[in-house]
Amino acid sequence: MNQPRRRRFVLATLAGAFLALAITCLVAPDFALPVIWARSALLWVFLPAWGLLGLALLRRDRVAATLAGAVVLCHVGWVLPTVIPDVSAQAPAAPRMRVVAANVLYVNETPEVLLEELLATDADVVILEEVSPRWVALLDGDAARAVFPYRDVLGRDDAFGIALLSRHPIDRSELVDLVGVPMLDATVRVAGTELRVFGVHTLPPVDRAYADVWRDQLALLRDRVRAVDGPLVVAGDFNATLFHDGIRDLQRAGVADVSDALGRGLASTWPNGVFPAPPVALDHVFVSPELRPVRIHEGVGAGSDHRPLIVDLAPRGA
Repeated sequence: MNQPRRRRFVLATLAGAFLALAITCLVAPDFALPVIWARSALLWVFLPAWGLLGLALLRRDRVAATLAGAVVLCHVGWVLPTVIPDVSAQAPAAPRMRVVAANVLYVNETPEVLLEELLATDADVVILEEVSPRWVALLDGDAARAVFPYRDVLGRDDAFGIALLSRHPIDRSELVDLVGVPMLDATVRVAGTELRVFGVHTLPPVDRAYADVWRDQLALLRDRVRAVDGPLVVAGDFNATLFHDGIRDLQRAGVADVSDALGRGLASTWPNGVFPAPPVALDHVFVSPELRPVRIHEGVGAGSDHRPLIVDLAPRGA
């Protein structure tokens, strides 16, 4: 095989491999571990296909250009909708509520710094994941109680302690079993709105056993979302991106991802400089149709591998 033909073969093979992965992601999402991982970093995984397309066009290689072009079209189809804001998500002149969600990292070496950041967010409600006994002690301190006098806190020695902090009285709060890990289900009255809040932390799909539980957790959460009538916020660390089927199922169940609705679907929350991994959005805040997303931005998250999400909402029709 001469040099030009060898180059065309290599280019077409690479483009074909990316296309095979793209097709697998389309027809079998969240099914096998490699696909789950690919969809976690979907923005980054398929970026090389753009380079392959450019190279194929430069060399006038129709086969490789067709294969790479198909991958690029898939990539655009996945990513573009996440950066187009929902036109209905416009800031209304209405009472607002602020919700903050933060995975604080149970082995955080500087929790006092992160707590100071959270106390300064002017939040109405804060949902925390990975609440360790050290975090419980900090949350019981005078500074935290002065800002958030109402709370439901579960500290654990592993990564699944969870807490809800509020400026406003909590009408009810309970811990729900989310396939082996605790989820908070609470009702808080904020700005005249009776707000149902789910605090969530799913397992990371790092192996087959964890992936099975992760899928079950997202499915159970979807069913619980469907059963709620009224304003609902679902927030936490889902260990999933907008490109996973479990997250899309949640959206199909009737809640909108605030980042997605405001055209910020590519904003990242993990690994926040702690791990050498491509930045992705594993943390989400979902809201029911009774609530209008107004604004979202990411905090610093000192000492944690996750950045907090700070979300402003308003009741629709207010």
